[in-house]
Amino acid sequence: MALAEHEKEELAVGLFDTGLLQFQYHGWTLSSGRQTSIDYRQPPLASFRRGLEVAGRPVSIAQQRRVRELAIQAYASAIDELPDDHDHLYGLPQAGIAFGAMVALRRGDSYLWGRDGQYSDDRLLSKKRVEGKFGPYDTAKVIDDVLTTAGPKILESDRVETDELLTAGFVVMLDYQEGGIEAMRGAGHNIEVILGLSEATRALLAAKRIGNAELDWIQEYHQDVAARPGGISTFSLE
Repeated sequence: MALAEHEKEELAVGLFDTGLLQFQYHGWTLSSGRQTSIDYRQPPLASFRRGLEVAGRPVSIAQQRRVRELAIQAYASAIDELPDDHDHLYGLPQAGIAFGAMVALRRGDSYLWGRDGQYSDDRLLSKKRVEGKFGPYDTAKVIDDVLTTAGPKILESDRVETDELLTAGFVVMLDYQEGGIEAMRGAGHNIEVILGLSEATRALLAAKRIGNAELDWIQEYHQDVAARPGGISTFSLE
């Protein structure tokens, strides 16, 4: 069952409270070399940490468990929103591997995962990209954490096809709203997004987890995105 709106808001706040979704002025560098003030890292969601504190606030095991449960439910239902049938779920390395396994277990789906390594590592081209058992030209729906531009996901689709596995769509937790959805669909790939940056930001502002400073960082970043040649920004609080 898809998350209700109040559950999506709870998920956004939970991702922030557990330290997975963060904001810092030009605090991180994307694979493209661009700096961003937004960071989401999914792998810690696969485990619980005792004694976890974020910004001086203790985060209980029960809170962490609730966030993970909402995320699993959201992924599991979003997979069914993709129009094509699938034979497997595929966890995109690294962020999708552990969490994809939990979603597959919840759904009872066959599970495949990607060989770990950097996209630019040419040695991967001589090795099997996909781990797990599958038949020639089976189809898989891909689980990942974020969508910025579509380039890495389109590349991954091409890579796994060399192993005779076809992608049947993508599901991501957070869309940075930089035109990635439009690029994916333009390249012939279906994609479902659980949270857009706009709705996550609205939820965090309403819950008083972020304020004007963080909002200014996000808006400045998206102004820079829109100003790039061919840049697209769909971020809006309206």
